[in-house]
Amino acid sequence: MDCVTCLKIGNLYSAEYVNNLHKSIRKYSDIDFICFTDDSEGIYNDVITYDIESHWDVEGWWPAWSKLEMYGRNELEKYDKKIFFDLDIVIQNDITPILEYETDWAIIDTSLWKGQKFKKEHPEQATWNSSCTIYKDLTDVYVSYIVDWDYHVKMYRGCDNFLWVNGFKPDYLPSWFYSYREGWHPSHYWENQWTPQFKYNPDFLICLFHQKPDVHELESSNILKKIWNDSV
Repeated sequence: MDCVTCLKIGNLYSAEYVNNLHKSIRKYSDIDFICFTDDSEGIYNDVITYDIESHWDVEGWWPAWSKLEMYGRNELEKYDKKIFFDLDIVIQNDITPILEYETDWAIIDTSLWKGQKFKKEHPEQATWNSSCTIYKDLTDVYVSYIVDWDYHVKMYRGCDNFLWVNGFKPDYLPSWFYSYREGWHPSHYWENQWTPQFKYNPDFLICLFHQKPDVHELESSNILKKIWNDSV
């Protein structure tokens, strides 16, 4: 048995983001949909919710760090495979290949759009993105993080870099993803004087909004906003 998971902590993203992600998943599967959150108000009743603690008082902590805490949650032990999605994505095509993908652990390869120049200039920064993570058992990641978690959130620029610097080696998912801001090729952003793209590409399964603007900030006429609102 598999499941889809997500995180909603604080007020960065509203319950609408959880509900829209849930609706997108339901187009392709009736898989268990789980949200770890510190506020379940407004989330659809058929979303399975579990409480998760926030740590806003700790320097460097932000909700993405809770992904590593999620890897140690007992509620997920009954599932063979866990498919995690960030809330700031738009599922724009059939994600059956993602839901059926078999791996012990795989995440998004951002070197596809950051390129070799980025890797050479920023060797300490990850060239992966955990906006979609498929895994079976990441207890070792959880243990490595939780033993000194408050130090880690101060030391590293986010959970992806924590994994990178500490030598964890996930596989890469196929090229199903692109960045709304950065595009899908190094020449779009990283080799073009950091020129934002803000473009829709229908050939991919998922568009990542890992930088501004947020999905809800798009014009109502934007095709990605329409897909997100399920109005096309």
